[in-house]
Parts: sequence; structure tokens; C-alpha cells
Amino acid sequence: MREIKFRALSYSSEEWIYGVPVKSNGWTKMAIVWEIYHVDGAEYNVYEEDIIPETIGEYTGQKDKNGVELYEGDIVKYKGLYDYEVGILEYINNGFWVEDKLGDGSFMPCEFVVIGNIHENPELLEGKL
Repeated sequence: MREIKFRALSYSSEEWIYGVPVKSNGWTKMAIVWEIYHVDGAEYNVYEEDIIPETIGEYTGQKDKNGVELYEGDIVKYKGLYDYEVGILEYINNGFWVEDKLGDGSFMPCEFVVIGNIHENPELLEGKL
């Protein structure tokens, strides 16, 4: 079974936060909890941080060829049919898929290298999709 976790950009620091998205009473109404503790059977959030909801990406359960975790929204480079391709890792129809410029991307698993993500490095896609 794969590990279920997510990442998103922090609303305040714009750094990546890893954990589980939850509703929040903070500024953005979404947060990521990355540690929970229990006292007398009740759950308490230890660490929760407001996030930018549009940046939430699910972990695929796999890593690229360099050991970097693969998340939805990552921009990856991979060996296509004839040459190296660049695409976006997306979750479509109950599976992870890399969408490329021809629309004939690759289902997981495949040998990928993460080169960025759509939130911080959109310029990597210029002319690629």
C-alpha cells in the first residue's frame, strides 16, 4: 500500500508543507496538518499551517530516478518514444499520468526526473505543452 500524503505551499512563508490537507479557521480556510498527538483518546493537532489551496498535490507513492518523491503538479522529464519529453504529473481516472504536448503522455511507472513544478517553475513548460 502506498503512503498517502500531500504537499502545498504555505500561505505565509511560501515554502512546501507536507502532510494532510484539512479545513481551517485560518486565512485560507485550508491547512496542512503534519503531526497529530493523542491525549486520553482525543486527537489534537500539533502542527497545522495555512496553505494556498491551488497548490495541493498528492504524493504518487513513487520516486524519480534520483530518489525525489513524485507529486501531482511536478514537471518531469522522461524518455518518450523518440526523444526526451517534458510533462506535468497529473491524477486522472484513478491513476497518475504525465501529460505532454501531444496529449499522449505516460502512465506511471516510468523513469522520470523531477525538474520543477507548475507553481514555482511554470517557465519550464513554455513551448512544451
